[in-house]
Amino acid sequence: MTIIKGISGAPGIACGKAYRWDRRELIPEKRFSDDLRVEWERAEQAMLSAKKLIEKNSGSKKENQLIVSANAQVLDDPELRNRIREVVFQERVIAEWAVYNGFEEFAWLLENQGDDYLSVRAGDLRELSRLVLAGLSDHRTRPELSLPRPAVVISDQLSFMDLSPAAEPLFLGICLGGGNRNDHGMIMARSLGIPAVLGLGDRISEIGNGVPVLVDGDGGEIIVDPDRKTLKRYRVRLSGPVQVAERNHDAGFPPVKTADGVRIRIAANISSVRMAASARVAGSEGIGLLRTEFLFAGYPSIPDEEEQYRLYQEIADQFPGQEVIIRLFDLGSDKPVFNLKMPSEANPALGLRGIRLALAHPDTLLRPQLMAILRILRPAKIMIMIPMVTHAQEVIRCREILHECQSQLGNQARQSIELGVMIEVPAAAIVSDYLAQCSDFFSIGTNDLIQYMSACDRLNDSGRGVAAATEIALLRLISLAVRSARQRRIPVSSCGEWGQSPENLAKLVGLGIDRISVNPGFIAKAQTLITGMDETALRGIMKRGLQRTSRVNLQEEIAAVLGVKERT
Repeated sequence: MTIIKGISGAPGIACGKAYRWDRRELIPEKRFSDDLRVEWERAEQAMLSAKKLIEKNSGSKKENQLIVSANAQVLDDPELRNRIREVVFQERVIAEWAVYNGFEEFAWLLENQGDDYLSVRAGDLRELSRLVLAGLSDHRTRPELSLPRPAVVISDQLSFMDLSPAAEPLFLGICLGGGNRNDHGMIMARSLGIPAVLGLGDRISEIGNGVPVLVDGDGGEIIVDPDRKTLKRYRVRLSGPVQVAERNHDAGFPPVKTADGVRIRIAANISSVRMAASARVAGSEGIGLLRTEFLFAGYPSIPDEEEQYRLYQEIADQFPGQEVIIRLFDLGSDKPVFNLKMPSEANPALGLRGIRLALAHPDTLLRPQLMAILRILRPAKIMIMIPMVTHAQEVIRCREILHECQSQLGNQARQSIELGVMIEVPAAAIVSDYLAQCSDFFSIGTNDLIQYMSACDRLNDSGRGVAAATEIALLRLISLAVRSARQRRIPVSSCGEWGQSPENLAKLVGLGIDRISVNPGFIAKAQTLITGMDETALRGIMKRGLQRTSRVNLQEEIAAVLGVKERT
């Protein structure tokens, strides 16, 4: 057993077999060319291809999408492109040499500004350079992750491209010889809940493939080939590995209740099989939102029924007897659309997306997905959620197609399955009394509900003030949907990221929502917060708060209640 000290890069504990991922720097040979126009066109095309590759790498986490998008935009930077063009025409060289030198010049300038943030961004530029050079030379700058199962990845650095949706499920933990906590790759690792340790130095070269490694992202050290006693000591803290997801699952977790005894169920929002396993380890009571469009991110075409069934079943197998809510493809706007031919729209966010798109392509999008879901006969309680609903007819038509699929599958299909609605458009909240008559459950999608209610893009910093100022309107819409659900005696939950703060979580509980779905990394904190809440007091606060026009006093009352509970 060997302990190697480093620096904490991402919290959590992971344990698994090591897999070495060695990068190979691709430094091109300086060669001259007579056809400079062709060389510049090659460089342009390689940068365009790299940008498209990067844009497929965003995943489901909003902070990760922003990181990836920012790096993709660098490839359009006029100063960088002009410099590469100058090198081609002034030095009369091939595209590879011009690209390498152009990016390296800019990276060197950032590194030598004496600013830690800019120095870290230099690493992003070198990653962009590798991607462009790979396209030019048809070489891979590093080997692809091709493990048969997840592992602890050992490398020198980690870039924002390394945690692609396709590769992310393979990371149990991360051990880096170098690295920086502010690297975009490390920021992404933290958002995905992957434990990591940085600054381990050359000693990581001693770790061979297949050797057991315990990653202590909390303490900033790794333990190579840990003994049985050490494994036992760390076992109760494991939070990352897929293959130890079974830990404590059979023993179960105690039910979550508020301080005054109200039962609150905490489920998980996921977009990959690995996230399902992480949620299971964290004590998630099923899956409150499976984002199926991100489950198949990077697919060049619509996944067929068999491929969909395989992954849905793999997730369902991890939650026997518990609810797994599968959201139908929420495609369109900023979401992937596979290879569908989309109409040109002035504002895609307000156009053909969600259930509108699925009903426009029932045979290619909707039916294969419903057929795949209906084939999951065990062991979880499978539920289907419809995205972007605006009126009851969409639900009615979707249910008709669901029944047709059940008839087609016969005994191979679930004959009893719940069909619910995602309340994420103000119109849906306003007519929720009608929707409750044709739906089996509601789930409040606060992310889109906020942006459509306030007419502000939730990813735009300038819109945050408007969204905050109109929060009372949001709470009234949620309250309206909750009241409609209660009148029809159907369950209602919340699955938006807005609820992942102590104050907002308390507001949801006060509004009467007793099923909360959050990202796996927030499950433990949500459980702790809820056990300290007084549901009766929160209901009173929210009842008074809904009558106000300002959120200020409401925030103060919520904070006071939470503060009292934290001190006691």
